[in-house]
Amino acid sequence: SSIRDVMNTPTEDYEFIWGAQIYQSSTSIIASEPKTGKTQFCLSLAKAITHGEEFLGMATKQMRCHYLYLEGDVLDLQDRLEGLNVDQDNGLFTFWTSVAPMEMNRMEYIEMHNPKLVIIDMMLKFSNTINDSNNYTEMMQLFTQFDEVAKSTKCAIILTHHLKKGQVKTHNIER
Repeated sequence: SSIRDVMNTPTEDYEFIWGAQIYQSSTSIIASEPKTGKTQFCLSLAKAITHGEEFLGMATKQMRCHYLYLEGDVLDLQDRLEGLNVDQDNGLFTFWTSVAPMEMNRMEYIEMHNPKLVIIDMMLKFSNTINDSNNYTEMMQLFTQFDEVAKSTKCAIILTHHLKKGQVKTHNIER
């Protein structure tokens, strides 16, 4: 196919949620070493989306966000939300701090509640099927499940994932 063919191929119209970065029916992953700001980034993004405010200079569409916070305890989450000055009465921002409400098939939670954005802050703590995060087959099976749910519900799903320390190589740039 030529570039023209590709560009002229009919596609579904997706509603963008944040700039041209996150859109409905998509699955995204935020991955980096521990303690680099993944949770703070996601909480800040979720706050902006539930208020319909700009985030990092890009527009957001106001919508409901379900945030599954599995990275720390409730006190840590309270501190983070207080630091972000999150409105306690914001009905568009829903939190879960355990997977207990999802004792059914965990993907059914998303299908049942039908939010437009789901953030799962630590993907591997959500899944009970991954034994080795370096196992390509296991990880692709999990991503495929998330993609199928995102497409069937027209929901955007953001996952956070820890890379092992030293897994990210840095490059020194001389000026």
